[in-house]
Amino acid sequence: MERRNSPILILAVSLSLALSAVAHAATDVLFLLDVSGSMRASVQGEVKIDSARKALLGALSEVPEGSHVGIRLYGHRVPQNNKTDSCKDSELSIPMGLPDAAKIASLLESVSPLGYTPTAYSLEQSQNDFSIDRESEKVIILLSDGEETCGGDPKATVERLIANGFNVRVYTVGFDVNAKAESELKAIAQAGNGKYFRAANSGELSAALKEATVTSLIIRKEKSVYGTPIRGGDSFETAVPIDSDVEYRLDHHQRPDEFDYFAVKVAGPSRFHLKVKTLEKGLKMSGNSFQETTSPSARVALLDSNRAEVFSASAPDLGYRSGKQFAMGEDGGLITSPGAYYLLAGGSVPQHSDGATFLYSLEVLGDGGTDTEAGQTMESAVLIPPGRHSSNYFLDSDDIDVFAFDAKQGERYFIGIVPESSFTSSVKLRVFDEYGQGTIDEEVRFDPSGKTSPFSIPSDGRYFIEVKTCRGCWSSGPIRYLLDLKQLAASSPEAGE
Repeated sequence: MERRNSPILILAVSLSLALSAVAHAATDVLFLLDVSGSMRASVQGEVKIDSARKALLGALSEVPEGSHVGIRLYGHRVPQNNKTDSCKDSELSIPMGLPDAAKIASLLESVSPLGYTPTAYSLEQSQNDFSIDRESEKVIILLSDGEETCGGDPKATVERLIANGFNVRVYTVGFDVNAKAESELKAIAQAGNGKYFRAANSGELSAALKEATVTSLIIRKEKSVYGTPIRGGDSFETAVPIDSDVEYRLDHHQRPDEFDYFAVKVAGPSRFHLKVKTLEKGLKMSGNSFQETTSPSARVALLDSNRAEVFSASAPDLGYRSGKQFAMGEDGGLITSPGAYYLLAGGSVPQHSDGATFLYSLEVLGDGGTDTEAGQTMESAVLIPPGRHSSNYFLDSDDIDVFAFDAKQGERYFIGIVPESSFTSSVKLRVFDEYGQGTIDEEVRFDPSGKTSPFSIPSDGRYFIEVKTCRGCWSSGPIRYLLDLKQLAASSPEAGE
């Protein structure tokens, strides 16, 4: 029979030439191997785990000199009769380093398929498997014969890791997989800026894993840069306005104790959240000199109009990250006073991050679908139409909300009120006209069944709803509630006297 050269073989032979034409740092590869119970099955007379052993050892021959290799196994230590522990069964069995074929072969020979398939958990753990001190491209090659079985979301995990600054590419190899597993593995590769390879038998698996290895080494992903570039003002007076929910990065390097000033407008009582992230590189600046460092830090702070600090978020120096490669800091809470605020980026941090990003988010806690807090008097009432108003809040220091509505003589209504979470207190609901004359004054339970009796409007005009709870009935944080101003049809049974 005529013997033909495989396209994979041709690709492998040309690897060294291709790599020599690509001038970049070494590529470090983490093989992530599924050793769950399903790998005990056979395909065309060969046990799947045996095929995987041969394929992985063959793929190692494609890794060029200078690249580091690591192997993480999952599903190999805890049997399926202990799902809780099996779904955390993921181990960096060969730490990242120059590949030792004999050691890797010994490891692979010793493992047996046992447990569930915690793919998402294993991908999450993999972010700590690469060296933080080594300049290299980072690649994960995942080999699996099935889908996640521990309730995780592998695609979302990869997306989150990359969004948080883990600069990695993820390639996946599906071995004798069904349509559901193949869809999941394709999604993981797409999220990880990699490629999916399919193998139906042992021979195809060896070829696919080699191709995945070669492809990951040849293709270099350019350095990811996150955030919208921006430059702040030099003082409070020159602060540059910025928007919420936009990830920004400074377009320049700062020295310690330098700040960029930004302006933030808070329209009403709000939940405020502040976040800062660093990447793996930074600059250590002293005078007019600087040097690259793998220990970047960053800090942002929110100040009020009196220039007093309200919140701050710091991403600390890598030396204090407990071995994690990237850092993120968060802070936030309730802002009850609307107005002008300032966000300051920078400060006395030991190393400044090259590419650090920051953002803030606001959830305005207005009442009646507005950005305004319902006051405690007729003059500060929020005007609402009949209907359901799902976003209303009692704040920490607030026990009365007053709403206004326009109605005509003879119209009939009732008022319902439902809390977002458990709240055991009663609420007093009072309806009165612009002269303070009451239409109803009832106490209702602050629960899903809480509503007033039907009431009639005595004359055309503007009416007011006072919602009053007891001061100190909750410990902290805003209480959200739904207010339903329900107009009853004339034919409604509830409209009768």
